[in-house]
Amino acid sequence: MNKVLKITLQSDLCAGSGFAYAGVIDSDISYNKNGIPYISGRRIKGCMREAAELIGVKDSDRLFGKWGSRDMRGIVIGNAYPEQYRDVSGAVDELRRSQDERMSYLTPENILEYFTSVRAQTGMKEGVAEDNSLRFTRVVGQYDRSSGNALVFCAPVFFPDADAATEEKLQKAAKATRHIGLHRNRGLGNVKMELVDCDVEGDINGEADSAAQKDTVGTAGKKKIRYYVTNVEPLLLSSEQDDVTDSYIGGGRVRGALAGEYLKRTGCSDQDEEFTKLFLQEGTIFSNLTLVSEKERQPLYPAPLYLCKLKKTKDIVNIAVKAPEIEDEKKDYGNLPKKMKGVCAAESNGVWLMQEPQTEILYHHRRQGDTKLYFLEALSEGQTFCGEIIVDAGLSALTVDLLKKARLRFGKSRSAQYGGCRLVGEPVVEDSTGMEKKSCRKGTRVLVTLQSDGAFTDGEGNYTVEYRKVRALIAAEFNKMAGKRVLQEDDHLYGILQAGIAAGYNTKWNLQKPQFPVVRAGSAFGFVLGADLEEYPPYIGEHQLDGRGKITVFDLDSAQYFVDSKNRTLENESGREKIANREEEQLPSCLLPIYRHIVLKKLYEKLEYGALSNECSLNIHPSALGRLTLMLGESVNESQGDGQAAVRTFQKLADRVASVKSKSTREEMQRFLGEILGTDSCKDSGEMAFIGQISKKMLEMGGKTGKDCREAFGEEGEQIIFGLWPRYLQSVLNYQKYCMKQGEE
Repeated sequence: MNKVLKITLQSDLCAGSGFAYAGVIDSDISYNKNGIPYISGRRIKGCMREAAELIGVKDSDRLFGKWGSRDMRGIVIGNAYPEQYRDVSGAVDELRRSQDERMSYLTPENILEYFTSVRAQTGMKEGVAEDNSLRFTRVVGQYDRSSGNALVFCAPVFFPDADAATEEKLQKAAKATRHIGLHRNRGLGNVKMELVDCDVEGDINGEADSAAQKDTVGTAGKKKIRYYVTNVEPLLLSSEQDDVTDSYIGGGRVRGALAGEYLKRTGCSDQDEEFTKLFLQEGTIFSNLTLVSEKERQPLYPAPLYLCKLKKTKDIVNIAVKAPEIEDEKKDYGNLPKKMKGVCAAESNGVWLMQEPQTEILYHHRRQGDTKLYFLEALSEGQTFCGEIIVDAGLSALTVDLLKKARLRFGKSRSAQYGGCRLVGEPVVEDSTGMEKKSCRKGTRVLVTLQSDGAFTDGEGNYTVEYRKVRALIAAEFNKMAGKRVLQEDDHLYGILQAGIAAGYNTKWNLQKPQFPVVRAGSAFGFVLGADLEEYPPYIGEHQLDGRGKITVFDLDSAQYFVDSKNRTLENESGREKIANREEEQLPSCLLPIYRHIVLKKLYEKLEYGALSNECSLNIHPSALGRLTLMLGESVNESQGDGQAAVRTFQKLADRVASVKSKSTREEMQRFLGEILGTDSCKDSGEMAFIGQISKKMLEMGGKTGKDCREAFGEEGEQIIFGLWPRYLQSVLNYQKYCMKQGEE
C-alpha cells in the first residue's frame, strides 16, 4: 500500500524539536537545513497509534509495530512537509550551488520566518503573571501567507501487503487523530488527517528519475554498476558510538536492501542458486555509499590520516612528506598539524576535494512513562552518495532492476522519520576488469591507502590490526593479483594505522552480529615499487562482499607538504564571487511567493529604520500629533477591503488634514507629510501623482532592497511598495511622539 497522509492545519502548530535558544525561543519547531518546517514521522506515528487505541482499533501492534520485535513491521511513515516542499527545497539548493545573490534573502532564517511566528505566554498566579514564567514558543502558522489557504503537510506512507481491512483501520486512525505537537490543550496542534492516493509513485518507492540507461557492450566477465542516491530523510547509521552516526552507508546495508527486494519479488528462499551467487558468494562486491562533492560530483572517502590541518594557519598539509625548512626566527612552534576528523576527501588531478558531511542533533522521548529526552546524531537530509556494485555480467540487468524497484531505507528507526533514500538518475553499467589503472615507475615510493574499513586475517585465520602484519598481508595479496613482486616493504617509509571494531545488528533475530577488529579507512601503508605499476586490485582483505578493503595508491614522490585543496566546508566562502543572472533566470513559481514576502519584509525593515533616523521634525502641539495619528488610523480602517486601500487611505488622510481649522497646524501637518512621503499632493488628493512620488521616495530609502523588491514584483512593484506608506508613516509619528516626550523631560 502506497499512500500519502494529508495533514491540514486547523490551528497554529508547534511540532517541537527539543531545541531552545536562551532568551529568544524556549520551544522551537522542527525544520530542515533550508528553514522549511516539518512534522516528524515518529510524532505522526505515535499520535496515530494513540488515536487508534482510543477508538478501539484492534491489532495496533501489527499496524504500528512493537518496540523490541524481531523484524520491522507495520506502517512506514516519512516526515510530513508542506506541499511543493521538494520543488521549493530543490530550487533553494540550486540557487545556493550557483551562488545566486538572491540567496542573501532566501536564508534559512528568512524562509523559516515565512512559515512561522513566535508566541509569548506567562504562568498566572491569583490573576497576576507569575515571576520568571515568560516563555516564547515558535509555531507554524495555520495559513499559507501567499494563498491564504490552510497549510497542508504531506507524509509518504507505506504498508507492505496491506489488505482492505488494514487500510480501513489506518484510515480510521488517521481521521481520529485531531491534535499533534505541543500545547494541544491551549489551542495549538489542531489538525485534520486523511489517507489519500499517492500521485507520485516514484517519490514513495525511491525509484530513479527518468533517464536512458547506459550499458557497455559485453556479457562475459564482470560488470561495474555505479549509482547515486539522495537521502530524503535523516539517516541514523550505527557506529561504535550508539548515538553518533557514520558518515557513509555501508555496503552491507545496500546488500540487505536488495536481498530483501529479491526475496519479496521472487518468493524464493535464501537457498536459491541465483540469490546465493548474487548476495552470498565472494566475487560480488557492494561498496559503501560515500558522500559526493557538491560541484564536481565526485565520490569522496574518509580523509587519509596523513592529511592534517595546521592549528593556526589552517593550511592543509601532508605529514607523510617532510616539511620545508623554516628559519628559526620565523618558526611558529604552536602551528602543529591536527587530524581532520570527519572530513571526506578525494584527489582529482593533483587537487584534493574536501567536504564534511552535514549532521544534525534530533531529540526524542519514549512513550512508556519516560519524560526524559534523549538525542541522536543523524546525517541531514538532501545529501548525495555514490556507490558501486561489481557483479557477474549475467546478473547486471537483474541488479539494476532491483536498485530501481527496491525500497531504499537504511539505518535505524527507518519505519518513521529516518532512513528514506531515493535513486538519482539511472545506474551506469560498464565492463569491469577487476583492476584499477595507475601508472608508476619502479622505485617510486607509494602509500596504499584504505578508502573503506579493511579486515585482515593472518595465516591462522585470526583477525589482526598490527601494522607490520597488515602491511605484509597487503603486499602479499597485491603481488599475487598483479602476478609479480610490485610492492616491497620498507620500515623507513611513513605509515599510519587506526584500528576499530566492526559491529552490526541482526534485526531478524534481535541480536548483535559478531564483532571483529578492522583497520579504519584513512590508514596508509608505505611501500617501494619493485616493478612498474600499471594497475592494482581495488579491494583487498576479507569481507569484500560488503565493500570492505577498498584501496587507492598514492604517489608519495610527487607529493608536496602543503596540499592544494578545495574545501567546501572548512574554507571561508564570504569572499567568493557571486553569480547573478537575475534578468536571464526567473525564480521557480513555487519559490516566488516566499521570495516576494521576504524582500517586502526587508524593505519595510529598512523603511522602519529610516523612520527612526529621520531628522524631519513636526512643530505642533502634542495633542495635534495625537490627532494626526488618530486620523491615520481612521483612514486605514475605513479603507480596508478596498482593492485600492493605500490610495483611498492617502486621499482620506489628506481630506482630514485639510479639514483642520487651525491654519498653522494644518499647514505644518501638510508640510511634514509632504517632506516625509516625498509628495506635494497632501493639499490636493485628487491628483494621482502622489502614487509615483511616494513609491519613489520609499525606493530611495530602501536602496538596493527597494530595487530588489520592485524587480521581484515586476509591473505590480510600484503599487506594492506604495502600499507600505501607512505603516511607514505610523512609525514616523510614533518616533515624533517619543522625541516630544524626551524634549519635555
